[in-house]
Amino acid sequence: MQADAFALPFASRSFERAVASHFLGHLQPGEAASFLAETARVAPELVVADSALNADTAPEAWQERVLLDGSRYRIDERWFTPAGLLAELGGRDVLFAGHWFLAVRHRTG
Repeated sequence: MQADAFALPFASRSFERAVASHFLGHLQPGEAASFLAETARVAPELVVADSALNADTAPEAWQERVLLDGSRYRIDERWFTPAGLLAELGGRDVLFAGHWFLAVRHRTG
């Protein structure tokens, strides 16, 4: 199913858990709060996996992406520390903290 992450086509509390993978790091300021509110509506728990901040990366950068048809577009990419992602989410638990990726759990109810 394809849907708008800020207006999910599901009834409230349809799921026990929502999962977002490599999505939060592309949101602009203010969008994360809207996304968190919408996922809290459909599930009491959210697991977020995203890119880890390490010595090889800056916390944020604009990147150019090239599609198979040759078209190009720019995206904002952010990298997180476990503590930084927990703070942004109001998260509760670090599930995984590796060199390239991390995962945290946020409970909303």
